[in-house]
Order: sequence, then C-alpha cells, then structure tokens
Amino acid sequence: MPVYNEQEAIGPTLEKWDAALNRLGIDYEIRPYDDGSRDESMKVMLQTAQRLGPQISVRQKPNGGHGNTILTGYREATADGFDWIFQVDSDDEMGPEKFGELWAQRNDHDFLVGLREGRRQTLFRRVISFASRLCVKMFYGKSVWDVNVPYRLMRVSAFGGLYSRIPLTSFAPNVILSGLAAQSRMRCFETRVPQRNRTTGEVSIKNWRLVKAAAKSFWQTVSFSLDSSRGWCVFACVSAISMICKFCASMKGWNFDFESYMIVSDIVSSGKNVYAETYRYNYGPIWFLTLDFIKTLFGSHFREGIILLLSLADIGIAAMLWRRKLFAPALIFTMSNISIHISGFHNQFDNLAILFAFAALALLDGSSKTEQGKRAKNWLGVALLGISITIKHIFVFMPFWLLFRQMAWKRRILCCAIPLMIFLGSFVPYSGILDMNLHKKAVRAISKTNLTCSELVRLPFHRKAAGRYYRENIEPLKHPFIGIVKNVFLYRSMPTEDFNRCFLPKMIVRAIPSTLLFAMLMVGLGFFSRKASCFTSGLIYTLGLFAFTPAMAMQYYAIPCAAAAVFWWPFGIAYHVVAGTLLFFQYGFTVLRPEVRIFAMFMMLGCLYKALRTEIIAICRMGIGYLATIFRSKRSVQKQK
Repeated sequence: MPVYNEQEAIGPTLEKWDAALNRLGIDYEIRPYDDGSRDESMKVMLQTAQRLGPQISVRQKPNGGHGNTILTGYREATADGFDWIFQVDSDDEMGPEKFGELWAQRNDHDFLVGLREGRRQTLFRRVISFASRLCVKMFYGKSVWDVNVPYRLMRVSAFGGLYSRIPLTSFAPNVILSGLAAQSRMRCFETRVPQRNRTTGEVSIKNWRLVKAAAKSFWQTVSFSLDSSRGWCVFACVSAISMICKFCASMKGWNFDFESYMIVSDIVSSGKNVYAETYRYNYGPIWFLTLDFIKTLFGSHFREGIILLLSLADIGIAAMLWRRKLFAPALIFTMSNISIHISGFHNQFDNLAILFAFAALALLDGSSKTEQGKRAKNWLGVALLGISITIKHIFVFMPFWLLFRQMAWKRRILCCAIPLMIFLGSFVPYSGILDMNLHKKAVRAISKTNLTCSELVRLPFHRKAAGRYYRENIEPLKHPFIGIVKNVFLYRSMPTEDFNRCFLPKMIVRAIPSTLLFAMLMVGLGFFSRKASCFTSGLIYTLGLFAFTPAMAMQYYAIPCAAAAVFWWPFGIAYHVVAGTLLFFQYGFTVLRPEVRIFAMFMMLGCLYKALRTEIIAICRMGIGYLATIFRSKRSVQKQK
C-alpha cells in the first residue's frame, strides 16, 4: 500500500485487510509504504502494526510519488522471495470484499485485477482513462480493461523481471505493467470490484496537476514501448514519412544551391579543378566528389539522388538519438519543418557533416572491454571528426574543445591536430601546389642547364621560352590555390551579428573583429561544457554555433535542429514550430527577417541554458560571492575609518 497523508483512513484500512487475509488462511505480509507524509500517517501505521502483529511491516521512504512508491514495493517484495504481490491503495475506496475471488483464480492466471464498479469520475478523468487504455492497446496489445487499477494480484515468476525494467521515475508504472502483461501474453483475469467514494482526505492530483500528470504518464508509457523492436518499426514509419515530405518540398521550384551542384558536378566529370573554375563552391572536396558519384549513379534524377542521400543522413542522426533512448527528440527532429525544408528544398548538406561529427563524438564517448579497443575507437572518432570538417567545416572548433578533456596532454594535442590536418590536407591535391613544383623543374629543363628559375629567366636566349612556359603552365596553377583561400577560408555568409548587437557592449564589438569574437565565444563555450559527454558537447556546440555566429544564411537553421529537439521543452519546440514554419514558406536563398533570426537566437540561448544550467548557476553564485566579498571588505574599511 502506498500511503501519503492518510492518517484518518490508514488505520481502519489495515485492520480490514488483515482480517480478510486471516480469514482466507493466507501466509501474507502487509507492507504500507509511507511516501514522506506530512501528517500523522506514520504514527498511526506504527500503532496499528503494534496492535495487529508482525504481519504488518511498516516501511518509510522519502517522497517520490505514487509510481516510485509502488515500484519500490514491487522490487523489494520480489527480492524477498514472495510468490504473489497484491497492490491496493490506502484510501479504502476498494475494499477486501472481492479479494477472495481473485485469490481463488490464481492457479490458472498470472495477472488478476479488479474492474472499478460504480466509479464516479469527471469527464476529464474519463478521457484520461480512455486515452490510457487506447495507448496500451496501440503500443503493447490488448490488455485488461482498467489498465491503471490499483487492485491487482501479480505472479512474481511472471512479473519479477519486469519491475526492474521500469524506471523508478515512472509516474504510472501500473499502466506500463498492464501493457507488458499484454505484450508477454500473460493469462489475465478480471472481476468487478465496487469502488466507494472517499470519505476522508482529498485527492492530491487535480486540475492542472492532473493534466500534467496525464501527459507525463502517456509519454512515459509510449516511450517504454518504443524501446523495443516495435519501437524501431515506428521509427522506420516516421522516417519514411519524413523522406516523402522532403521529396515533396523539392517541388517548390527553382533552387540556387542545386544549380551550383549542377555546375560543380559538370566540372568534376570533365576532369577540371572545381576551385579554379567556379567561385560557387565553398567547401571541402568530399562533397563535389559525392556529387559526381550521385550524378553518375542517378543520371537525370540527380536531385532525387541528393535528396535521398540527405534524407538518409537525417535518419542516421535520428537513429543515434533513438539508440540513446531520446525517443521524443528523434521524432521531433525527423519531422521538423526545418530539416525537411533544408534537406528537401535547399538540398544543403549540413546534416551529412553533422552525422559524421556525432558518430565521431559517440566513438570518443564509447567504452571497450580492452584498453586497445578503447584507443582504436578514440582514433577512429578523431579521424571521423576530420572527415566531418572536410565535408563542411561546421565543427572546425570542436578539435579545440577536445583540448579541455580529461586525458594526457599528448593525446589532447593529437586529438586536436589530426582532424585539422585531415581538413587542410584534403585541399592539397586540388590546390596546384604539387603541380607547380613539377612545372618548375620542367622550366629548368628548357635550357638543359642547372640554373635556377630566376637565373634562367634573366638569360636573353631562354627568357622568351621560359616566360611563355611560366605563363601557360604555372600561372594557371595559382588559380585553384587562390580560389581555395578566397572562396573557402575567407568566405563569409550574410553578415548579421545578432548576438553581438543584442548582448555585447558596442565598445567591445568595435574593438574586436566579429570573427575573432565568435572564435573566442566558441572556445569559451567548449571550456564550460568540458564536463559533459562528448556527444552532449556536440549538441551544445551546434547551439552555440547558431547563437553566436556573426554571419547567418538559410541553411544555418538546420545546424542546431537535433540539439533543439533534445532540449525541446519549451525553447526547442518553439524553435521548430515557429522558425520552422516561417522558414518553410520562405522561397529563395536569403536570410529570414531580423526579428525571426533574433527569436531563433533566443530560443537557442534558452536551450543552452537548459544544457548548461548547473555550470551557469555555479558561475552566477561565484560572481555573487565575489561581489559580496568586495562589498563586505569595503564596509569593514569604512567602519575602521
């Protein structure tokens, strides 16, 4: 029996059940659990137990709620070796009159419950009961009619392993147990039990608290069912719907980004260097090689191939959230207007870089049975992070965040340097530097002498030939290098600087360049999030990147999508709904209106607060303590004077 503030009802209730069980000749123990009552319930229970005998075993625990209390009782009774567990509430609304009927049927059944007869409840409670029943039927299978009834007899050999699976934080574990009984195809028995109106005390959960409790119970029941093969089927169905939505979004019309992809893929297929031929490409070489592969594979359905790849990347990110039991975030992210629009219409590939980065961070978090396996995962994660930056340099600050991790300094430096070296090294074959060295040797060979290039050009006889060769062969090779520097490393998107204008003093903004300010903020954020797991740090990174960026383009809204889904209440859901809806109806490759950008930035700052709440509160306390110390020292100096 879970007991909370039932001082008037608990004594007579214990007496009734003790007498009824005695008459049936059962070897039993009654365990009333005081859940941190604020009245005299504990005192009354102890007095009643002293009067009735040792079969009344009074337990006390800190307040954890009804669900936590009954789960604690189930687990302790299972551990103590009981064959059957019966649970009933302590308010005496359902008495022991019908228990004998349940007990008589126990040999042929595993799960025996009472149906509340004559129950008076409001319309809203009826709706909640119907929703609970429908939820169990949809996600678990056909079960007992009253799925949350507090009058249930359970065979421990059938239920014992299920009690430990349900989290102690569950609000209504009885609903989940009813579902698991259906899922396990247990033998169930139901009988009608009259329910009396409460004569003492009052219901603790009502009005708005009842609405919140119902919503919490519903989602916990659904979430528990999703942690199974049935859940992966739900995930697959939602992912398929999301992919269809992305293909529908591609029908909105002309797209500047896809036009650029056509130009780039034509350059690659003709064997030319992208960085020397067009300014409309600002990323690493992995993506233009991917574009060439997709065009070769899909031909005239080039755009559909891109959308398919980007949809699979989104599904991969959602699957990583799902595996971490973040079911709501995975579903929110999968069906987000933002990810549908950016992947489907704009065909921007930020999600592909994010997928590789999240996979890298998950590997860095991963454990292994052997130290060798752990090191292999670590270096594989570092390499994947470098590939992510090479696809699109979203996570270019993440290697510096690894410097703040708790590991040997040599390992920290390597973890920082290797991804950046992979990123920079990927440009070398396309920069023209290697070819320039080869052609300089050819210039020397023109005169068949050992003169250097500068000496060769000074000779009257060879000047014309060397100069012509230099102009025709060496100078064109400078163009890809210049293109990489100008269009990749020095490229800036639409300048907005919303965070700088809203939060930073004008003196600082004028004194420090916006790019440097951005880098300082990102590195500082890495320091404050150093105690979080690598995967959580990756989520925090995307939030900070969006909030602090001095230059905003349309595709940037896709970067914090997964993090906004993880920290979804209330800031993340507002971001997905409001910013996502406005973004979906925005045509062309432009930025949204300033008020929408600022709203989105504030939502991301709210998500950052949720992610780093402990650190932020600690910093505020330190600041207040420091100011208080200064104030006290000044007061003491004034008193001395």
